[in-house]
Amino acid sequence: MITGKTRLYGIVGHPIGHVRVPTAFNERFARDGLDARGVDIAVNATSVGLCDGELSFDVSGLTCATLVAEVIMKPEKTALILAAEARGCPVQQGRHMLDDQMDLMFEFMRIGALS
Repeated sequence: MITGKTRLYGIVGHPIGHVRVPTAFNERFARDGLDARGVDIAVNATSVGLCDGELSFDVSGLTCATLVAEVIMKPEKTALILAAEARGCPVQQGRHMLDDQMDLMFEFMRIGALS
């Protein structure tokens, strides 16, 4: 099971359909007792889809095990996120990505909770 503490490993590139890694590592992670998973990840790190509802890439080849992440925050659910959800893919919306980045930046800069 993937939890908030699970380390995720993936390969970024296109095309990568011929690559068995990173999911091939899952057996080894389990054998070694590591809380880690190899996952297929597809990320839109462009402005495509910001205003026009255009898809940044074709989702027809994605499996329901592919994590789809988006950097665009508005609209909250871009055409890519909606298409990925329709295929049963787990998604990471742009706002959630920013929230997690802010937590890491605050930790790095040693800024405590604001009260």
